[in-house]
This record gives sequence, C-alpha cells and structure tokens, in this order.
Amino acid sequence: MNLRLVKVRQKIPAAQVQNPAQELNRQLARFKKKVGAGQSVAIACGSRGIGQTSEMVKILVDWVKSQKAEPFIVPAMGSHGASTSEGQKKVLAELGISEELMGCPVRSEIEAEKVGELKRVSVYTDLFAARADHIVLVNRIKPHTSFHSRYESGLCKMLAVGLGKRKGAEEIHKFGPAVLAGLIPEAARFLLKKLPVLFGVALLENGRGKIAGIKVIAAKDFLQAEPGLLKQAYKLLPGIPFKELDVLIVDQIGKDKSGTGMDTNVIGRLDLRGMPEPKQPRIRRIVVLGLSDKSGDSAYGIGLADITTRKVVEQMDLKAMRENALASALVERARIPLWFNSDREAIEAAVRSCWQPDWSELRLCRIKSTLELEEFWITENLLARSEKELKVISPGTELRFDADGNIL
Repeated sequence: MNLRLVKVRQKIPAAQVQNPAQELNRQLARFKKKVGAGQSVAIACGSRGIGQTSEMVKILVDWVKSQKAEPFIVPAMGSHGASTSEGQKKVLAELGISEELMGCPVRSEIEAEKVGELKRVSVYTDLFAARADHIVLVNRIKPHTSFHSRYESGLCKMLAVGLGKRKGAEEIHKFGPAVLAGLIPEAARFLLKKLPVLFGVALLENGRGKIAGIKVIAAKDFLQAEPGLLKQAYKLLPGIPFKELDVLIVDQIGKDKSGTGMDTNVIGRLDLRGMPEPKQPRIRRIVVLGLSDKSGDSAYGIGLADITTRKVVEQMDLKAMRENALASALVERARIPLWFNSDREAIEAAVRSCWQPDWSELRLCRIKSTLELEEFWITENLLARSEKELKVISPGTELRFDADGNIL
C-alpha cells in the first residue's frame, strides 16, 4: 500500500483569555460575602479533558479557603470511571485533580441520593454534595454529541446528569437523546430549587485546547446564561474542512478527547438508530488506531468506527465501556468494529472497502484526535476540495510503518 500524504495546517478560532487565573479570581470577588467561615463547599468536577481545568479548580479551592471555609471536590461525571467510586476518583487524578495537588479532600461515592420526582424521572445527586453548605460547578460549555438544543453540554447537564452519578444518568438518559434535550433544563431547574448551588464556572475552549472564555454564573442565572454561551461555543468548534471523505484515520480516541471518544460533530456520525445523521462530513470508513493515555482504557465510542486494531481491542476496559453504554442508553457506540492485527492491515481494509477503486482518487485524512484539528495529514487531491484555506507545512511523504505494521 503506497499512500502519499501531505501535512497541512488550517486556521481555527483561537480567541483566548490571556490570564485565566486572574480573570477567574476577578469574577469570584462578587461572591466573597456568600460563603461563611467553617462552611463546607463541594466543588463538582467532570471527566472532560478541559485545558487548564486543574488550574481553575485549584483557584476555586484556594478561594474557598480564603473565605475560611472548607472545600472538597466531588466527581460529577455520571457513570464514567467504570461506574465505581474509585474509578471516578482515578479519572480526576489523571486530569491533575487529586487531593495532593488540590490541597483538599476528593470525596467520591458512586451511590447517589434521590432528591425528588419530576413527572417522568427520579432525580438524584451526589451524596456528599447534597450535605454541603454550598455547591460550585466547573464545566465546559460545548455542543453535545447526541442532540442539539438550547442546553447541551454545560452546567445544566452537569447538575442534572453528572452529579446524579450512575442512577441519575440512567434516569435522564432512558428516554433517548430526543427527549434528553428537554429533560436537562427541566431537571436542572428542579435541582436548583432543591440544592444549595452557589455558582458555576462556565468555560469556553478554543480549537487549541486553551480557555477562550470564563463566566462565573450565579445559580439563579444558569438557565438564562447558558444558551448564549453555547452559541459562542459553536463558533469556536473546529472541524474537518471537507464535505466528503473516503477514509478518516483517527490516531486516538478517549474520554479526554470527547464524551463519546470521538466528537460526533467532527466526524459527522451519530450512529443512533432512529436519529437523523448530520449532513456533513460524509465519511465512508473511519479507522481508530489507539486509545489515548488518559482514556482509562475506556473505548466507549469505538462503535462509531468501522475498523480498528487488535491493540485497541486488547487494551479496552470492557466493563467501563459496558457501564457507560448502559447508563447513557446509547449502546450502539459500544459495538466493537471489525479489527485487524496491525495499523497497516486496518488502514488497508478501510481503503479496500471504501467504494473507491481508483486509489489515485482516494480522499483520505489522518487526524491525531477529534480534539486536535489544527494540523493533520491528507491525500494531495484534498487540497483543492477543502472548504477552508490550508497551508502545506510538510511535503508529500509516503505513509510508513514499522516491522510490526504499526504506523510511524
């Protein structure tokens, strides 16, 4: 197989807060008199690999201490971390959020407390957070990977789903993504009346993984503020600048890259039966070559691919993937695709089965992950098909493999 690829760079939205620490501290000042000495403050953190998230959490911990109050951290990630107390604590540690680094306890308990009943669902929350004097949430605002509405991934979803642990996630997700869109604000509104939520730190991220916006929002303003922030997040979302591809090679998937391993907004696939697919990009074959180092060996989202490798199959934590799939009720994304012994065999299989018999016309793109899209590799014929200006930063070279058939 002789595949000649050029490395290119696209211009992506790169708005950035120059001093995030200073900006967060500046906005926290207006809540100074809201926390009393000796009060407990639960800081809710998710499993997303948000740029500088550990730095933001540390600032919150230190701010709470400066009020002579007692901070502690709770995981707010639904069923992630193999749906275990220790697994969720480990996920946070891998993101740099540990007791040692933060200087406060990390209290992780997968069992949740029932807060009450909505018309359609039981609503749960974290046991430790429910007993705190105050709750503070930290999360990124971004497009969801299963539905689109006024409230997608953000503070409201963290409150309604993430803090609900496995039970809460199952309750909210059991109706499917079409209903989930309406349930999130409904559950969030209910919980804001029942829980001592003080404020949330909403983060926007640019295509380089840097903080592009920080907004500290009082609990009473969550539902009003989040839709506007989501619109900004859509403008910051990078993508693949092609309407159609024959083959997409993804070097790594993982929870630190996207909640679904691969961002469905980037690959143009929901793969949810009964749900309409995005109009573009249209990709015939997706190949996944590996799991990210911070994935915790969870391969959830591998079902979005067509082909993968033996090393991915052997590395994946089947229990973690199963728990995530059942809690989200999106079992399609946990299917194990056709797999091969090496990268070379997997890529060859994708090329052979992509319905493009003329290899000179093959439209192939290789990316590091769906979170890293500033630089990538393409077949030269895609240069003229790009919807954005691309700068060639490395001349065409043949795709190379080591003796075991793994990509170099």
